[in-house]
Amino acid sequence: MKKYGRKTRDIVFFSAKNQTTLCVHTPQARRYAKLLEEDTRIRSYEVNHPLDAAWIARIDRVGIRGAYLQTQWTTDFVITDQDGGEAVREIVTADLLGKHAEIEKLELSHRYWKARGVEDWRLVLTGEAE
Repeated sequence: MKKYGRKTRDIVFFSAKNQTTLCVHTPQARRYAKLLEEDTRIRSYEVNHPLDAAWIARIDRVGIRGAYLQTQWTTDFVITDQDGGEAVREIVTADLLGKHAEIEKLELSHRYWKARGVEDWRLVLTGEAE
């Protein structure tokens, strides 16, 4: 999960599965997108999906700093499988997973998507730093 509009390096590629050009911001996200392209169980996926502030306002705020609730965020991947089910994946590096601020952001994402009815929310843990 990243801040919306954060200045980053863009990695642009054509997604055959989505029939459009997509843009991710890390090599780790690009590698994960390649896996999704090859997975026959996946119908389509979105990258850098913005979180709706109205839904963020509905989540339980305990343990999440107020500033995070006022910030616009994007989820790394929103995936639709062949049966129409939705899943969410957040890319995180092992070094960031040990930081309290990162845990808060991930918890915000988890609560947001649970409030939206998405039960299949997971982390994609990579060993390398961004």
